[in-house]
Amino acid sequence: MPSVPEVLFSFESLLRSVDHTATSTTKYRDFERFLAGLLGIAPEIIYTTHVAKPGNFDVRMTQSVRARNAWLRVALLPEESHLGFVVDLARRIAQDRSPGTAVLLVCDGPDGWRPRWGVEPAPGGPSSVRSGHLARLQGLVPEFRLETYPYTPAEPEPQPSGGQPVAEEEKGGPTRRPRIPITTIPLILDPRIRRMLRNAVASSKAIMLVGPPGTGKSTLVEEMVSETAENPEAYGLSYAHDLSVVTPDESWTARELVGGVSVNFEGQLEFAPGHVLQAIAADQWLLLDEANRADLDKIFGGILTWLAGQEVTIGRESPGSSTEIILTWSKQARSGVQELNPGDGRPAATVYSAGQEWRLLGTYNSLDAHRVFRLGLALGRRFAQIPVPPPSAELFREIAQERMKDQLPGDVGQQVADTIARIYQIHADSGAVALGPALFFSIPAYVQAGLNSGAPGDVDELIAEAYLSAFGTWLVRLEEETLTEFGGPISQPGALGSQWDWVRDQLRHLA
Repeated sequence: MPSVPEVLFSFESLLRSVDHTATSTTKYRDFERFLAGLLGIAPEIIYTTHVAKPGNFDVRMTQSVRARNAWLRVALLPEESHLGFVVDLARRIAQDRSPGTAVLLVCDGPDGWRPRWGVEPAPGGPSSVRSGHLARLQGLVPEFRLETYPYTPAEPEPQPSGGQPVAEEEKGGPTRRPRIPITTIPLILDPRIRRMLRNAVASSKAIMLVGPPGTGKSTLVEEMVSETAENPEAYGLSYAHDLSVVTPDESWTARELVGGVSVNFEGQLEFAPGHVLQAIAADQWLLLDEANRADLDKIFGGILTWLAGQEVTIGRESPGSSTEIILTWSKQARSGVQELNPGDGRPAATVYSAGQEWRLLGTYNSLDAHRVFRLGLALGRRFAQIPVPPPSAELFREIAQERMKDQLPGDVGQQVADTIARIYQIHADSGAVALGPALFFSIPAYVQAGLNSGAPGDVDELIAEAYLSAFGTWLVRLEEETLTEFGGPISQPGALGSQWDWVRDQLRHLA
C-alpha cells in the first residue's frame, strides 16, 4: 500500500503535468491508471474531466457517452472555492441520475491537486454493486471526506403487453440494460434449441437468434446470460459476463455500431467509440436486439475482417492525428482497451481488445426479413445462427388452457383458450404470419379487462378487438392475395368467425 506522501505526490505530479485545456481524449489516461490501481478497479470504468466553471459541472459529467458509461466520474476543480457548489450536483448525479455510480472531486489548492470529496454506493448491498473503493482514500489523503448512499438495483418496470422497455437515449442509438427474464410468458422451446445456444456460446464469437416475433429470442438471450452468471463453466466460460443491449435502426452507419469521428462537447472533431467498442472497453457482451432493423451489411463494413479473427484499424483519434484506433482480439479471456505509445516504427494507438470470452449476440426477425434488411451471406457466415421457432399448436393449446384456469376461470376461460389456440394454429399453418406465443397471450388480459369494465361487451367481440390491437400492424403488411387466403380459415367458427369481417375492415385504418 503506498504511503500518504506517495499518494499525494502522484496526484500532484500527474495532474500538474497535464494541459487541461488541450483537446485530447487520452490526456488523463496515466492519471486514470494510477487511480485505478489505488482504488482496485479497472481504468476503463473511470472518466476524468476538467470543470473550469461550476456551472458546467452537469454538462461535463453527463454529455459524453464515455462519461455516462463510467462507474467513477472524476471532476478536476481548479479552485477549492468551487467545492461547496459542486458537491450537491455530484450527489444528484450519483444517487439520482446515475444510481449505482460514484463521483470523486479533486481540487487544485495551495498544497497541490488533492482528492477532497467523494460519494459512492454504501457497502452491504447486492454483490453485483460496486462499493467501498473510494473508502480506500480515507486515511491516505488528509481532509478527504466520503459520503455513501444506499443503492439496490431496481426491478424493471412492467411493460405493456407485447411492448419493449423504454430505451434510454444515448449517442449512437437507444440502449438499455438487460431485463430480468420474463416469467409471465413462458419460454416454450425445444430442448435442442437451448443446447444449440449453449454450444454456440461456448464455441463462437458471434451468435444470431433467428425467428418470428413473440418466440422469446431476446428473453432467451437474457435467460442464458443469467445462467452463465450462476454457472459459467456450463457454457465453456471462466467468469460471469454483463450484457449491454441496443436496438439498431435504419439510420445506423458504422459509426453507431463501431465508432467514428464525431463532434465533442468542446466543438472539436474526435473519434467516438460505438457500441461494439464501448462493450469491449467495459468487458460486456453486446446484444443487437432486432438487428435487421438496420442494414447490417452496410454498418458492419470493415469489421467483417475482425469477426474472422483478424486485427483491423478502424480510424484515428482525430483528423490529422497519427494515433490509430485498432480493433483486435486478445489471447486472454477478458476484454479491455489500452493506449500504446509509439515505438518500433509503429504509431501511437488506442487498442480495443476483445477477449476470448467476449460475445456479439443478435436477434433477427425472420418474418420481416423480406421487408426490412436481410443478413447477407458474407456477414451470415460470421454468425452461428440459432433458430427460435414457435412452439407446436398442440403444446400451445395445453399452455393456453392451463393459463386460463387462473386468468379467466369457468366457461369464458375455456372459450378464450379454445379460440386463441385455434387462431394460433391458423397462424402456424401459414408461413407468412407464423408468430410466437407472446402476442396471443395478450388477448386474455384484454378480454378480462373488457368483462370487468362498466360496459362489458360480447366475448367474441372482445377477442376480435384484442386480436386487432395485437396483430393488426402485422396483418396490414400482407399482400392482398395472402390476406384473402388467410381469411378463409380464420373466419370460420371456432376462430374469429363473423368478427373477421370487422377486423378486415379496420385494417385499412392501420395502413
